[in-house]
Amino acid sequence: MIELAERFYENGDCVMERVINADESWIANPEVFRVNREDAHSDHAFYEEKVTEYGLDMPLRQSLNGTWKFSYADVPQKRVKDFYEENSDISSFADIKVPGHIELAGYDTCQYINTMYPWEGHEDLRPPFVPVKHNPVGSYVTYFDIDEALLGKKTYISFQGVEKAFYVWINGQFVGYSEDSFTPSEWDITPFIKEKENKLAVEVYKHSSASWLEDQDFFRFSGIFRDVYIYAVPDTHVRDIFVKAELKDDYITGTLDCELQIDGNISGTVGYELVDKSGKSILMRMGLALKEKMHFKAEVPDVLTWSAEVPNLYLLNISVYNEDGELIEYIPQRIGFRRFEMKNGIMCINGKRIVFKGVNRHEFSCVNGRALRKEELLEDIRIIKSLNINAVRTCHYPNQSYWYELCDEFGIYLIDEANLETHGTWCINTGNEEPYITPGSEPMWKEAVLDRARSMLERDKNHPSVLIWSCGNESHAGEDILAMSRFFHERNPERLVHYEGCVHDRTYSDITDMESRMYAKPAEIREYLDAKPKKPYISCEYMHAMGNSCGGMEKYTKLAYDYEQYQGGFIWDFADQAILTRDGKLIDEDVIGRYGNVRTYEKLPNITPGSLEFKVGGDFKERPCDYYFSGDGIIFADRKLSPKAQEVKYLYQNIKLHLTNQGVLIVNESLFESTYDYMFEVRLLKDGKAVWAGTFASDVAAGEEEFVPVKFPSMEENGEYIMECRAVLMGYRPWADVGHIAAWGQSEPLVVKNDKSAEPADRLSGELSEEENTLSGKEVKYFDDVVMGATCIGVKAGHTHAIFSRQEGGLISLRIKGLETVEKVPTLEFFRAATDNDKGNRFPVTSAIWQGISQMQRSDAVKVIYELRDGRKLDGTVTPDEFILSKTDELYGTGLKGAEFAKNIAAVEIICHYTFYTNPVSDGEIIYRMLPDGTIECQGRFNGKEGLPDMAVFGINITMDKMFDRMEFYGRGPEENYNDRCAGAKLGIYKGRVSDNVTPYLDPQECGNRHDVRYVKVVDEFGHGLRIDALDKPFDMTVLPYSQQELQSAYKINDLPVGRYTYVRILGAARGVGGDDSWGAPVYPEYCVSADKEQRVAFAIKGL
Repeated sequence: MIELAERFYENGDCVMERVINADESWIANPEVFRVNREDAHSDHAFYEEKVTEYGLDMPLRQSLNGTWKFSYADVPQKRVKDFYEENSDISSFADIKVPGHIELAGYDTCQYINTMYPWEGHEDLRPPFVPVKHNPVGSYVTYFDIDEALLGKKTYISFQGVEKAFYVWINGQFVGYSEDSFTPSEWDITPFIKEKENKLAVEVYKHSSASWLEDQDFFRFSGIFRDVYIYAVPDTHVRDIFVKAELKDDYITGTLDCELQIDGNISGTVGYELVDKSGKSILMRMGLALKEKMHFKAEVPDVLTWSAEVPNLYLLNISVYNEDGELIEYIPQRIGFRRFEMKNGIMCINGKRIVFKGVNRHEFSCVNGRALRKEELLEDIRIIKSLNINAVRTCHYPNQSYWYELCDEFGIYLIDEANLETHGTWCINTGNEEPYITPGSEPMWKEAVLDRARSMLERDKNHPSVLIWSCGNESHAGEDILAMSRFFHERNPERLVHYEGCVHDRTYSDITDMESRMYAKPAEIREYLDAKPKKPYISCEYMHAMGNSCGGMEKYTKLAYDYEQYQGGFIWDFADQAILTRDGKLIDEDVIGRYGNVRTYEKLPNITPGSLEFKVGGDFKERPCDYYFSGDGIIFADRKLSPKAQEVKYLYQNIKLHLTNQGVLIVNESLFESTYDYMFEVRLLKDGKAVWAGTFASDVAAGEEEFVPVKFPSMEENGEYIMECRAVLMGYRPWADVGHIAAWGQSEPLVVKNDKSAEPADRLSGELSEEENTLSGKEVKYFDDVVMGATCIGVKAGHTHAIFSRQEGGLISLRIKGLETVEKVPTLEFFRAATDNDKGNRFPVTSAIWQGISQMQRSDAVKVIYELRDGRKLDGTVTPDEFILSKTDELYGTGLKGAEFAKNIAAVEIICHYTFYTNPVSDGEIIYRMLPDGTIECQGRFNGKEGLPDMAVFGINITMDKMFDRMEFYGRGPEENYNDRCAGAKLGIYKGRVSDNVTPYLDPQECGNRHDVRYVKVVDEFGHGLRIDALDKPFDMTVLPYSQQELQSAYKINDLPVGRYTYVRILGAARGVGGDDSWGAPVYPEYCVSADKEQRVAFAIKGL
């Protein structure tokens, strides 16, 4: 129990009562989470005069951000206990930046953990006890003078975010104590401040009983990581505003319902004016008599509604006047008229069924941790909007207020989540004791979690972007969380409430208004929806984007078309959590700031290759940790887009474009936005190259579709044709430039093969007779020489010289104009560097045999066949005792040798057989067939064997010199893609550097694959090298500067050696990457590579 020890009076009335002494025991007491702290209130701005722009700095707010003095202790006993006293000597204190994290300032250790608590393995604790062996304390001090604008006024101090628990003193006097890291803590400091040289002292504890409530999947930081400021208020001050800007049943008429809480001198009047985005006054009312609690309502006809697609905002300007009619406070409050509701078991926005195309987003910067700058928030929302994402879940805590301002303005639907996660208390059952579910139904936690709910709601309640309140994350269920839900419903019935954890205890299903699950697979979701449930369904987390992931996402987005009650989901998650270091050291944010952003900094000429590294769990030598589990974003930590973003953007696009050779069907799945602001660009591609282009405009209303005829050019010539259309933004958006491509679509490939002008398929390999070639007017191709050695067969054709080795079992040399293009004998490929999802579902273990076979294979039989122009096939396989041949030998008995006899050969075929000592034993082969024009047809074959585990891939690996560092391909791109992640990859011709195919996943793994490839060129800077064409069907391929074994062996990208070779893998089959989760979910069978059946790949190599 805390007893009040001091009261302050004005005119005989008690205006403040407070505890005057700090108590260290509060740290371990879950029932003490706020001492002397002000009640939570709305985050509105206010001024003493009318302002003409929204978002201007507040003269009555004085920032205390900057360089503070700091002392660190690893346990409370070692802290400087009297540092807060006015005359305490702090000359030994170092400097630290506020806002910022103690760990990123070089103290303590950065620690990334998912569900464990940080003290596991060090101390055996149960809730609510607090670590004693390691509980760092940061002692902060800063000095400040009061700005002139604040002098003589009631003044508060505001801490926007401090982890985890902290005490505050001003001028030696105890101000207060607070927990909840992610919502503001404020105190009235009027009695304690003076005009000059105020001493502010803050003592921050990394761990308190509140640590049990903050077990989120993130780096465990501490310190003052959000803004600190003081602010003064006028004599009469609007302390809290609650604006409900709703819609009537016609969804056209707006309803304005505003509650005000007034502090100070309650005499005078209040007026309000509603202004639209053009500055036009919509309604006005003045002269309302001041009261402590005020409530006014109005109807607004023909409002422009707010939605993520069209985020129309109004300004509600509230003016407070004193008794003399003088303006003493002016509040510009941005509002959006919208109605979010449950209608017949369907969530609707402004009367229309909503589908959340969402993502979870931690607040995280690779330099600043959770102390994000405004520029970083702005960059994030621009990326989010550009990827067609319409919703964000603020996992798993309230974000800083500026984020909500941006979501209001740019248009993002928010699930605003309370700062609560206790995953580590209940998710693991050791068998020795029951899980200690927290908060469960324990009375000691109830008020603390309710305080967290209240603090979030009161701050964020006026933001139209907030549609749903969330009770927290992965904290099981019980009476305490049920109380949170009831509070949300009672205080703000206009919004819905979300919580996933009640799936673990269906007794508490009433906590949530919608069925919400994590990582439920599509079949499980279908089972729920097929039962015609009362509640709609959302996936609050799905598509675990760890490493090379997001395969099979289309199976989820399709559910929105199949079931009205499936209302979307939130990908886990937005950005990798990783900390950028240079030469192993943390980087000062001021250094980055000088160059604008991290990506610019990374390109500086003085940055030594390999000196920059993204550190994850374990890289700071911290234990326990969860290593790479922090790397699960659809963008990288430095805000570069990962290849996964390509798929997300396509599957989330609202404008669907379906093409035929007659035109374009535009399906506008938007709820409110027409296509008026878009130009449609159409192109005709022939064999990947644009041969025609045009544009048109079409204003398709939201929810409608329109077929636009397009007169494409004739497609009669032989070739593969693709019709393509792109929706290009031509209007202003704060998140995109004119020219932004919002959506695209392609037709299925149309292959035109005119028999009159095309060679028959079985004659493409050079089997025309000399007479047929002469009659057709074509130049007859001959081998220049066929050298039939005992060990090697050399074949020369024009500028191409190939050598096949019986000893090595295959192609050992391929020179083009004297330039060697092959460094090692091509091998069959069955293995890939394990992805994070592979490791999670134990694929590298169950299919480990294929790694060894890929690395250590050798041909055990080589057969040579010479195909003669007269149709005969001669067996050219020889053994050493056959070197001397009689003149009656069929092959040499003609008397023709070498170059002369080569003219009689139509093709040279080398068949290399492999036996694989699997269980059961299996086999395969590579067949080379060289033609007189220098082409080498290659075919790889694995003869399926029942009972063998799946392969990662099947194909042929070709090793080239590192000088061949450029590539061009005709296939799906531009970013890497796989058979289960290729919906967003366009067919086309793409060029790039081989090194750019190494996707910088935090854990090196399989990367760079391209699906559905027709050809690939791998060349040097002069364009010399190889072209590889698909023969019977398109292939998958990777072209990388590292082998799969090198990727598999490297712990970090920086561990990879300097590339010595270019590895070209041509794959007839490649396993998908999966993505339902990263801890066991398999890749769907249709995307796997079975060893039970035959696998083939066929392609042709040609020198360039």
